[in-house]
Amino acid sequence: ILLEIGYISNQDEAKFLLNDNNIDSISKNLAGGILEFINEYNRTKGFTSLR
Repeated sequence: ILLEIGYISNQDEAKFLLNDNNIDSISKNLAGGILEFINEYNRTKGFTSLR
């Protein structure tokens, strides 16, 4: 999996990515999304339909 959160060549995005609070928020949201995916996958014993 490749995630592009921002580009350090973009000054605004680089500034955003250098903020520890932003990195923590991004990390927590990514982890939450992964856990939600796993829980949904396990609940349905695999994906049986498209949303």
